This record gives sequence, C-alpha cells and structure tokens, in this order.
Amino acid sequence: MSYCRFSTDNFGCDVYCYVNDAGAFVTIVAAVRFVGDSPIPVIAPIEEWGLAVSFNEVARQMDERQAWMDGAERAPIGLWFDGEEFVDATAGEAAERLEMLRAAGYRVPQRAIDVLREEAVAGAGGEGAEDKSAP
Repeated sequence: MSYCRFSTDNFGCDVYCYVNDAGAFVTIVAAVRFVGDSPIPVIAPIEEWGLAVSFNEVARQMDERQAWMDGAERAPIGLWFDGEEFVDATAGEAAERLEMLRAAGYRVPQRAIDVLREEAVAGAGGEGAEDKSAP
C-alpha cells in the first residue's frame, strides 16, 4: 500500500510513503530533485486516455518524459531530512510525519496526508487497502 511516491504529481513529490509487510508506515525522503531547462513532460492521466489515445501515443509520451529525465540534472534538495527514512507505527503518526516534512520544505501531496488521517480515524491502519498513490 502506497500513499505517495516520488513520481506522484509528475515527479513533484519529495517523499515515498507506504505500508511495509510488517504493517509499519515507512516514509523515505528524497535527497535530490530533477532540474531541467524546461518542465518535465506530463503524461496524460489514464482517465483522459480513453479509447481515443493509442498505445503508440502513450509510449511516445513516456519516451519523451524518460528522455527529459535522462538528460536532467539531479540537484541536492538541501534540507534537514534529505535521504532519511522514517518508520511509524500508525497512520496518524505517518500523517504527522508527512506534515512535519512539508513544514520543513519538502513537497508532500495533501491527499496522502488526508488518506492517512482518514485511516487513523477509521482505525484501518492501511492493511489490505489498495494503492492510493498517483502515477
């Protein structure tokens, strides 16, 4: 179960947060970000592809983005928790962790925090749920 990944928001996320096999909430903080002369190419969300977009078009978009990433510099983020890994026991603790990282200057999607908060209230703890991260 993943709440967000580095690729979330078109690689606009600085954390990877997921539930491991033991049921703990793991958050890994990026140490670098992509830096390029132009914005990273966006791949159309799957719900926009529909039947009108061919496999070849999707492959072209993916190739374009990969080429951009291959040529982009990776610059250090330069904040306190670069490259750190945190393990929290509950969804509520993980939500607090993500909020702390956001306050420290990292890019953290609000929907990841919201889902963790919902799970904390429901007492679900993330076990057995589907992947809620964005591509």
